[in-house]
Amino acid sequence: MQDISSAIESIRQRLGSRLCIMGHHYESDDVVEHCDVTGDSLELARRIPSIDAEFIVFCGVSFMGESAALLAKPGQAVILPEPAADCQMARMAAAADARRVLEQMRTLGLDVLPLAYVNTDVPLKATIEEMKLRGEDHDKLVEVYVKLEFNSFLKKLGAETTAPTKAKFEELSIEPEIVT
Repeated sequence: MQDISSAIESIRQRLGSRLCIMGHHYESDDVVEHCDVTGDSLELARRIPSIDAEFIVFCGVSFMGESAALLAKPGQAVILPEPAADCQMARMAAAADARRVLEQMRTLGLDVLPLAYVNTDVPLKATIEEMKLRGEDHDKLVEVYVKLEFNSFLKKLGAETTAPTKAKFEELSIEPEIVT
């Protein structure tokens, strides 16, 4: 472990403020000792917009890295040291199932405000974004988000962007040894 710690600190010295290491508080002490920011999934997602570093190394499961990539500023690279790290909770609702249910509800005249918690994967987040409401219903959604203090997502509601894709996240994910 000493060799890895030395390598991490060497990279940190070389990159300085261009590097921010974030980690979920459940990571081992050997990982957390190198983190600039720690917290649970939601706290880490909330912190992303305030980070100015060019490289964000995210020590956590894949949906957390995906969330970081969605919330990162243009030009920031989100690096997931273990892209295969998985979370059962992130797979509890499939995007196709959510789309089918939301479309059925709308067909029945049941307008809903679709929300996805941070512990979901990019395809589900993209589906929720696609199915978001417009006009007066959009304003209701913003009101709910304000009450829930989803400030980083409020910023996203006004942006006219294409829905993020898994491929876009994979473009941002690079192997740790490339960061030199």
